[in-house]
Amino acid sequence: MKKIKNEIDLRDTAINYKLDVQDIVLALAELLLDGVQHGIIDRQNGVFKHYTEEHYNQIISEYFSKRIFIEEIANVLGLSYPATVSWVKALIASGKIEGIINEKEGYFVPYDEIIDKERKLQMTGDEVANKIINSFDIIQGLMVISEYCKRGELVRTIMNQLNQIIETIEGNFPDFKHLESIRNWYQNLTAYDRDSYILETTANNLEYNIIQWLRDIESISVSNSKMYIDAFEASAEQVVQIEKELENTKNKINEIESNYSKRIANVLLIIHKESGLCIYNYKFGPGELDPDLLSGFLSAIQSFGVELSESDQAEMRRLLYKDFEIYIDEDEFIRVALIGKGIITEHLERLLSNFIQKFSGNYTRALEKFTGNIKIFSDADLLVEKTFKIEKKPEQIEE
Repeated sequence: MKKIKNEIDLRDTAINYKLDVQDIVLALAELLLDGVQHGIIDRQNGVFKHYTEEHYNQIISEYFSKRIFIEEIANVLGLSYPATVSWVKALIASGKIEGIINEKEGYFVPYDEIIDKERKLQMTGDEVANKIINSFDIIQGLMVISEYCKRGELVRTIMNQLNQIIETIEGNFPDFKHLESIRNWYQNLTAYDRDSYILETTANNLEYNIIQWLRDIESISVSNSKMYIDAFEASAEQVVQIEKELENTKNKINEIESNYSKRIANVLLIIHKESGLCIYNYKFGPGELDPDLLSGFLSAIQSFGVELSESDQAEMRRLLYKDFEIYIDEDEFIRVALIGKGIITEHLERLLSNFIQKFSGNYTRALEKFTGNIKIFSDADLLVEKTFKIEKKPEQIEE
């Protein structure tokens, strides 16, 4: 819009009428309030900008139907900032426009936009609240399947629960990164007799995946909860309820991972790297595995990995052996393998790393000057049980 040129100089007008500038301003203000004149008094620049009624209404309609910065109006109309603020306040007072001025931020916002924004915020708040509720529902559903896996429930029962979870995720979190994985699990289970009980290996693998899904859904629920609390002024009671639910959820997921880890941990082997000899083994649960056969297999497969890549850094960390997964970690003198009846969790990896540090610390001299005597490591059972939090000492593998 071009600047309006129809201006009255306040000083010249005062001189012409032999009045003070203040008298002219007061007179113009009365005329504006009565609706006889249409324009803007700009005291800083000493002018009165006069508009026809039609043009005046056009300006009001164009500039005050949406949020706008006062500086923008001042620049376009050629007014000083204070004059523009005063004019907008006068328009509000006269009822010509409805809204508020945010003088700190320097903008005007109409009431319609405020009301619409509040409505949108309320709608968004409801949406976020629903997402929080739905994320907790998904978590609860996954926990139920975890229990089914632990008990070895019917395939049909597990599939029904999975289907409900898929529908909830599709309706609320269609971009959830594990959605396709959950669909694949449902599809894979269709190959089984639905009235049969889920196999232990399948159940363990499914539960491992469930733990990963739970962690990421938990992350979504935490993010949405924080958004709801910070952005939508949740009541103190709501905050307490949400935080309590989040804490309970976190504890339950940790418990599920811990119980799964204890259940699938099968055998721990410690191999002296230089000699290749199995110097210690520990059996967590039932099952027959030959420690010497396993240690030979591990040494051979590790050598193969190094030779294949011509690098000492290529030693394998995870291997499959029959229906077991083997996770391998090491330090200077020993290579330690944890054999599980399912996929080894990060929880078990951390425990194993902690165990290796303690074992090497306790037997540093024996490992440095190893003579082939493995009996000196037999009292490591207590260290295993303490590190892996085993309540009852299991039977050790017969050598």
